[in-house]
Amino acid sequence: MFDLIMNSGETDDLFKIVGEVVDLTKEERSELVEILDKASLSNILAMQKLVIDRLQAISDLKQLLFNEKRYVNEIDHVQKFIEQHYWIFGEQYHLVTAEEPSFEEALRRFRYITNGEIYDKKEIKISSPDSRKQMDIFAVQQLCSGKIKKVIVVELKRPSVKLGINELLQIKTYYNTISQESRFNADNIEWEFYLVGNTYDRNIEQEIENNQNHGEKALVFKVKKCKIYVKNWSEIFTELELNFNYLNEKLQLDQSKLMQKSDKTSTEIILDQISNSATMPPEIQVPDEAV
Repeated sequence: MFDLIMNSGETDDLFKIVGEVVDLTKEERSELVEILDKASLSNILAMQKLVIDRLQAISDLKQLLFNEKRYVNEIDHVQKFIEQHYWIFGEQYHLVTAEEPSFEEALRRFRYITNGEIYDKKEIKISSPDSRKQMDIFAVQQLCSGKIKKVIVVELKRPSVKLGINELLQIKTYYNTISQESRFNADNIEWEFYLVGNTYDRNIEQEIENNQNHGEKALVFKVKKCKIYVKNWSEIFTELELNFNYLNEKLQLDQSKLMQKSDKTSTEIILDQISNSATMPPEIQVPDEAV
């Protein structure tokens, strides 16, 4: 240990680590030994870092969405951020398409992940006039068995846009395009469509009120296994914080250190995500050659 301290160049770090162990009570050191019997310290650190980085990501996203003095657009900032942190909408998701691919490319990748079918890009055609439209986030939720349980489609709007009927029609167009294409549909798969922004108008409020009989908050449309939700970011953050508050209280993190982003540009915040361990895998890619 002393050789490591003298030759590693990490003297301050190592003394801090040893100091933390020394400060533990006898009972806490015994608990640490028991934990290390079941899991390696490196795995424990990786898990703790993931929790901290998810909390950091939530704080960063708030900086993008709620700082009125900051310039934020959909494609370069909100879209790019959610592409890397789509866990915000649930666990075990795989990103099928984001931003640019059309419904035809989305279907090509969807058939690959659900059935292992490999099609050339020219082989997949959808007759809908909206087939060239592009979804912001299209992701599938896969069970441990490999079966697809749920698919989500997310339409993101920049903070300055107040969600209304026009935006709702846009997400309904996505629903119509998918529901009319048999190759997208299966009896055992649930579809959820999300329209997300900072605020919405009275028209959206009425749509939510008209669907209260289904017993789901933010629901504006439901047909069979398909649902459409309109959510503001405040609601989403509340749900996330409920999930993370318990862990945060146990870790007793310094919140001020999580929030040190106010002096950075929106683009710098996006670049910071490269080193965030909570970022998710990129879009699914289909092999080029058909079999």
